[in-house]
Amino acid sequence: MAESKRPRAPVGSHYPLVFSCVHLVRGEDFLARVAMNSRIFEVIETDGIWMYGVNPGAIAGGGSDGTDAFRDFKKHLRAATQEMADDSGSFSTFKTKIEEFFNATAKPTEVEWNDAVQGVREGRITLPGAKVIPNAKWWIKVSALPISEPKPEIRAVEKPGSINLAGANTSDFSKVA
Repeated sequence: MAESKRPRAPVGSHYPLVFSCVHLVRGEDFLARVAMNSRIFEVIETDGIWMYGVNPGAIAGGGSDGTDAFRDFKKHLRAATQEMADDSGSFSTFKTKIEEFFNATAKPTEVEWNDAVQGVREGRITLPGAKVIPNAKWWIKVSALPISEPKPEIRAVEKPGSINLAGANTSDFSKVA
């Protein structure tokens, strides 16, 4: 989606978005790949565009346009993921922590997100240039990767993610185990 090319929506506009990203993080004794597909709620505010996590609910990011806001959101998500890796003595502990973090839903934001999804379904909410995902699922997959050397200086690597407009029945958008 070419965020910077679309005209800025009026203050108060909001969008239910789904995003995906992959982070590679290194703990003291492990390397992990964290892949997720999840939900964020974009709101046009007077000071810029803000993206609030639904899952994980403890992350937000903002910027002058949607691209900057998503970049800031992912930066905060990556930092939180790396902090959990740093604080975990084992892959097993990290996996438990990151899954609990991911599954901590911001309930008020979820209500707004679900209402906005209904708005997309009814045609009241549109986002030019965004692909609508009709039956989005949310999930996290955490896997250990083999390592054979001490922890390197490079702490986190991110693969490009995607972001799209959610347009499913709220009952269709569910966690995938």
